Amino acid sequence: MAGDKGRSGIDGWLFVFLALVGVVTPLHHIARMVDITGYAFNFAKQGEMSPAGAFISWFFFAIIAVGAIALSIWIVRIMWRKRVWSTIKNVLVALWILYLVPPVADTVVGMFVLSYSVTDVIIVNASALAWGVVFAFAGMVYLTSATRVANTYLKPNSVRQIDDTFG
Repeated sequence: MAGDKGRSGIDGWLFVFLALVGVVTPLHHIARMVDITGYAFNFAKQGEMSPAGAFISWFFFAIIAVGAIALSIWIVRIMWRKRVWSTIKNVLVALWILYLVPPVADTVVGMFVLSYSVTDVIIVNASALAWGVVFAFAGMVYLTSATRVANTYLKPNSVRQIDDTFG
């Protein structure tokens, strides 16, 4: 049986992974929105941007943040409730979207909306993109190679699926 090959269930590093995705990532996006709200307010106050322009730019960044928070919550919810291998496949796609789309969208919106040069916007967002790639890749490696994940998200009596998936 698959459960005999090792630990299963949401515990240990799998719980830490879900806490990072479900708690730390939304808190990061909330803090980022507070920071962007300050930038938009200061740009409008200093006359570098009209109040309507500041609100529109804030609104675009808010849509990105709310989407990322919703995707984080969806990842945790689906992994907590749905214990089949297709869950992991869906979560892998969602992880790459979660950690790559916000920095890319921030860069694109920032290039057109903010009064900084294109080079400055790219340099500021490059670290976020790099960390996004690192975290998405680390999550992918963990979800595709950990025994706990394999045992938790398999069909009952599916030892063959472990061998097909993990060698």
